[in-house]
Amino acid sequence: MVLVSLLVAATVVFWLFRILPDTPRERQPAFLGESFDSLTYYMPLADYAATRLRGGDVPLWNPYELAGFPLMATMQFGGWYPLNLLYLIMSPSAAWFLTGMLHCAIAGVCMFAFCRMLKIGVFGAMVAALMFMFCSWTIGRAQSCPDELRATTLMPLVFLCAEAVIRRRSMIRIVCLGAALGLLLLSGEPEIFVRTGMVLGPYIVCRLVLLRNTDPVWWRTAATTAAAIAAAYLICLALTAVQWIPTRELAALSTRRAGTMSPEAVWFGSQSIGQQVWNLLSPAKPGLFRSAYVSLAGLMLLILSPTSFRRRPLAVFFFFVAVAGFLLSLGTGTFLASVYYYLPTGNWFRGPTRLLIFFVFAAPVSAAFAADCLAKESVDGLRVMMRALRCGLIAVAAVSLICLMRNETVLGHSADGMGEMQTVGNVSKYGLGLGQVIVVISAASLGGLLLLRRARLRLAAQIVVCLLIPLDACRGLDGNRLVPHHHYPERVKGDREIVEFVRKNVGTYRTYFEHPVGNPAIGLLNGLFALNGRDPLCPSRFAQYVQNLMWQKSRGTLPFMGNGMFRGNSTQVRLLDHLAVRYIVVGPQAVFFSARDSNGRSETRIDTTRYRLAHEAGSTKVYENVEALPHAYIATDYKVIGEPTKILDELTRPQFDPRQTVILEQEPDLDERLKGTGTGELIGGVARIREYEPERVVVDTQTDVGGFLVLSDLFFPGWQAFTDGIRTPVYRANFLFRAVPVPPGKRVVTFRYKPRSFRLGAGISISTLVILFSLVVAGFVSIRYRQRQPG
Repeated sequence: MVLVSLLVAATVVFWLFRILPDTPRERQPAFLGESFDSLTYYMPLADYAATRLRGGDVPLWNPYELAGFPLMATMQFGGWYPLNLLYLIMSPSAAWFLTGMLHCAIAGVCMFAFCRMLKIGVFGAMVAALMFMFCSWTIGRAQSCPDELRATTLMPLVFLCAEAVIRRRSMIRIVCLGAALGLLLLSGEPEIFVRTGMVLGPYIVCRLVLLRNTDPVWWRTAATTAAAIAAAYLICLALTAVQWIPTRELAALSTRRAGTMSPEAVWFGSQSIGQQVWNLLSPAKPGLFRSAYVSLAGLMLLILSPTSFRRRPLAVFFFFVAVAGFLLSLGTGTFLASVYYYLPTGNWFRGPTRLLIFFVFAAPVSAAFAADCLAKESVDGLRVMMRALRCGLIAVAAVSLICLMRNETVLGHSADGMGEMQTVGNVSKYGLGLGQVIVVISAASLGGLLLLRRARLRLAAQIVVCLLIPLDACRGLDGNRLVPHHHYPERVKGDREIVEFVRKNVGTYRTYFEHPVGNPAIGLLNGLFALNGRDPLCPSRFAQYVQNLMWQKSRGTLPFMGNGMFRGNSTQVRLLDHLAVRYIVVGPQAVFFSARDSNGRSETRIDTTRYRLAHEAGSTKVYENVEALPHAYIATDYKVIGEPTKILDELTRPQFDPRQTVILEQEPDLDERLKGTGTGELIGGVARIREYEPERVVVDTQTDVGGFLVLSDLFFPGWQAFTDGIRTPVYRANFLFRAVPVPPGKRVVTFRYKPRSFRLGAGISISTLVILFSLVVAGFVSIRYRQRQPG
C-alpha cells in the first residue's frame, strides 16, 4: 500500500509541476499544433454531452457540425465512459486535467499490481510502473489524445484480471475481466481495444503452455480458461452494447468501414529506423512527435532483459512483443508490414506509430523481469563469469546509447504549427547532454546491484534507478504542451465580434468558418449551425458530397475528417447552396476565394453576384452567400435517380431548380392527396422552422398543391417524421438530405431522432447490469449465509 501511495503521489506531483504550468504560445492560435485534437474534438464533444446530460437530455444527435451527426455513436470522445462523468460536476478544463492525472495513476498502480502477480519483485514492479506512467506515449497521449491515454492505462488492468482468471476460474473474476474489457472499449479507442486482444490471446496461450508440466489436468484447465475468457468477452460486449451497436451502425456508413483501408492508407506516415531510434533516445518535447521513449534507464534494462530468459520464461514473451511492436511501428520500413496487413484487423486502422502500443506495454514488463533478476542475484551466489558478462552488457549498453546520442546523423522529425513535417539533424540540442549523464548514473546503479554486497547499498542503487525514470521524463517538457486547462474555452471559441454577428443574423442557416479562422468545433462551442466539424467516422455520403468543394482532396482511402478547405470559385459551388450555408468567414489570406488566372497564377476572385460583404472585424471578413437555400423548403416536383454519383452531377447543373424539383433515390409511396405533385407550379409554398432541437425539429408548411419538404440535414437511420401526428416516410433527398411528402394546406411536420440501434444497445446493457448485479449480490448473500452456519 505504501508503494502504491508513492506511485499516486508521483503522478500528482508530476502533473502539478510539469503539466499544469502554463507556457504561453502567442505565435499561433490555441487550437493549432499538438492541442489540435483536444481542443477541436475531445473536449468540445465531452463538454457538450455533459451539458446536455445535466439538462436531463440524452445527447444522441449533434446538429452543430457537418450536416448533423449522431453524437453518442462516435465513441472516441468517451460519451459513455464512467470517468468522463467528471465533466458533469466540474468545468471541462478541470475535468480534462483531473481525468488525465487519474489515468496516469491508474497506469502505474495497475502495472505494479500486474507485475507483482507475475511474481516480479518490488523493485522490478516499481520500474515497470514508473516506465509505463512516465513514458512519452503516456505523457503525450494524456495531453493530445485522451482516448488513447484512457485505453492505454487500462491495458494492465485487463491483463491483471486475465491473470487472475488463469489462476482460478470464478464468476467474480470472469465478471471483473469482462468489466475491465468493457471499460477499455468504452474509453473511446477501438484500435487499442483490438491491439489488446492481439496480445492477450497469445499471452493466455503462453501461460497455459507454461502450466503444462505442472498441471495434471492441463487440458481441462486450458478448456475452462478459454471458456472463461470467451465469457468475459461476451460480458464486455453485453455491457457496452449501448456504445458499440450504434458505433457499428455509424462505422458501416462512414469512410472508416472495417477492412476498407488500402496498404498506402494503413502505412501512411511510416518512419525510418533512424527516426525511431531518435524517438527511443529523447523524451517528449513541445512540437515534436515522441512515442517510443520509455526512459534511458528503462531502455538499458530492456536491453538486459534476455539475461532473465533462463529463469523467467515469460520474459521471452514480453521481450519479443516489445521488439515486434517497435519493428511494426516502422511501417513499410520492415518486412513485417506486409505480414501484418493481411492478419485479421490488419486493414482496419491507419498510422504505424500507433502500433507502438505493443512496445509501450510490453517493454516495461520485459524491463521489470531484468530488474528483478538483477535485484535478486546475490554477489556470493552468482558465478564470476555470469557477473562479468552482465556487467559487460551494462557497459556495452551504456556506451552504445551515448554514442547514438552524440551521432548528429541520426535523423528525426518535428511538426510546425500547421502540422508540416520538418527534418531535424542535430539531436544534441534537444536535451541529450543531460541524457548522457542519466545513462552513466543508470549504468553505475545497475552495476552496483551486481557488485555491491551490503543490502542498504543495493537498496540505494534500486532507489536511484527508480528516481531516474520520472526525472528523465521531466527533462522532456518545457512547461505545458497544450494548455487547454488554462485557455479552454475562451481562446478556442473564435473572435467574439464575428461570432456575435453570425449568431444575431444567421437564424437556422449554416456558416462556414475557413480554417484557421475558426476552430473546427466552433459551431458546437457557440451553438451555431456550422459546416465545420471533424470526426474519424465521418459519414461517407457527407465526405463524398463536400469533397467536390474541397481545395485538396483526401489522399487515397484516408478518412475524411470534415475540416477541409473549400473553394468558393468551384464550378460545383451550388452544392454549398444546398447545405444552407449563408455566411462564409475568411481571414486575410482567404483560400475560399482563390482562383487561377490565364497564366496559372493564384489570385483572389470574388463573385459579387453571389457573395456580398456583410461584416468586417479587423482582418476577418464575413461574406453572405445570397444563393443559399433555406434550411427547410418545399419542392413540388420530384425525380428518381438511383445512381448516387449522377445525383451530384444533376445538383450542379445550372438548369436544376431545387425549389421545384427534389431528387430521390427510390420511388416514393405517395398519398392520394399528393398524386398531383409534379405539376411544376408552386403556389404559396412555405416552410418555416418553428422549433429546432438536436433530436426534434418542428416545421410549419403551407402549400396549395402539396410537395416535398426538404430539410438540409443529414439523412441517417433513426430519424422519423410525423405530419400532423401521423407517421410519414423519410426519403433520402438530393444525395445527402431528408425529404418528407406533405399534402396541400397547412401542415405541421415533426422530425424525431429515435435510433433503434441505441434502444437495442441500451436495453442489452441495462439488462446485463441488472443480471450481473443480482448475481454478485446473490453470491455475497450465499457466502454470508454459509459463514453463519454452525460447523
